Amino acid sequence: HVRKTIEQEIVKTKQFYENVIEGVQDGIWVTDKNDIIYFANSAVEKIAGVPREQIQGNNLLKDFPKETTGELIKFYEQAKKEKKPTWYDIKVRTLANKDTWQNGWLIPQYQDKKFTGIICTIRDVTERKLAESSVRRLSTAVEQSPSIIVITDTDGKLVYVNPKFTELTGFSSAEAIGQESNILKSGEQDRAFYTELWTAVESGKVWRGQFHNKKKNGELFWEAASISAILNESGDVVNFIKIGEDITQQKMIEAELKIALEKALESDRLKSAFLANMSHEIRTPMNGILGFVNLLNEPDLSKSEIKEYSTVINRSGDRLLNTINDIIDISKIEAGEVLISKSET
Repeated sequence: HVRKTIEQEIVKTKQFYENVIEGVQDGIWVTDKNDIIYFANSAVEKIAGVPREQIQGNNLLKDFPKETTGELIKFYEQAKKEKKPTWYDIKVRTLANKDTWQNGWLIPQYQDKKFTGIICTIRDVTERKLAESSVRRLSTAVEQSPSIIVITDTDGKLVYVNPKFTELTGFSSAEAIGQESNILKSGEQDRAFYTELWTAVESGKVWRGQFHNKKKNGELFWEAASISAILNESGDVVNFIKIGEDITQQKMIEAELKIALEKALESDRLKSAFLANMSHEIRTPMNGILGFVNLLNEPDLSKSEIKEYSTVINRSGDRLLNTINDIIDISKIEAGEVLISKSET
């Protein structure tokens, strides 16, 4: 009766552990002393993509294609040699011909100091590895970005700044993180400007505009930026991100172009006035010349009248010639070809 009770307890215990092993999410398979896989749980089937019957009964070292065991063999032999649990993290192709990342423990088993096999746990971490790879790529892109990238919490305190922020503003990451987002505020823009900004981003809109900010050394600079909210899976705002560009040089060029345009417009106005004056200066003596030439053609003119008319014509001609010479001199000055004659006075 006692023996039967013990046997029932053993069966019950065995059943309990089998249920536990079958219920875990990690794959578990076991080899014997000859490296034959004699047990694999249902999770192994899911990870390998084939029924366990195609796994159990096979020699791990000999009966599987090399691409499906890969570096696992190296870690398996290491566990046998070192006689201690060994961690592995490898890229491997499953029996279903799917590329995956897998990791787990290889735990050598001994009975009376004799090797009896290895228990292997296995977990498919492909999705996590892909996510990590994606995060690394994004992180590298942000770190090496030529743009200023700043992330704040919902209270507006800085939680991240990229190297470009430090390069431009002079504030190190350690100096900036934890500070209010107005660390660069110069006072050049009024309260209404910032109120409009935060109203937009807190409502889920993307704000775009220009900041007139101040560096750590007090130098002012212009930044064109866009600010938007970062939402979690529930749609709640968890952070704000700003992506900015230094447009100080652009602003300076715009100011220079504005001044140049104003000068060009002034120059155009002066030239129009000059041409109007020159037209008057040319027409006046020309009218005198033409008018008195016509009078010379009148019959019965006295000698004194002819002399008077000729004097007016000569005077008008000299005036016209001087005006033309002045115009030529101005043209030479603008062309940089004026000749200077020095003489004692």
